[in-house]
Amino acid sequence: MYMDLRERNTASIAQRVVFPHDMVWKTDLPMNIKFIFWTLLLGRTLTRVRLVNTGADIDAVCPLCECIQESISHLFLHCSLVLQLWSELLASQQVMLLKLYSVDSVQEWLLAWPSGAGNALTAKVWRYLPYAE
Repeated sequence: MYMDLRERNTASIAQRVVFPHDMVWKTDLPMNIKFIFWTLLLGRTLTRVRLVNTGADIDAVCPLCECIQESISHLFLHCSLVLQLWSELLASQQVMLLKLYSVDSVQEWLLAWPSGAGNALTAKVWRYLPYAE
């Protein structure tokens, strides 16, 4: 019995997803921005879909575009209004803009983000741009 419980525990540990600690807590962003990304990466951001799942009596459709349900990835990456914003921010970086259409989560978007080049200010702005959602 002990061996069976031990094997089950080992299997459940292997299935756990490791939180991307460095993406949130190892940045020099303000604490309120870190908290927002912490909830985003954990999937705990209170979008309309999440509120409906907890019993709220609201419409789950995104109020910005009124097209599909407001999930985390829709709200921060794929909503038509958000895509307009990203298009403006990434006007000179068409490769990054195209990558935006291929990611499914905020975590994937942050992982796909290249490191900045240029002077110190340019590099810092480029490093923080994906957090500008």
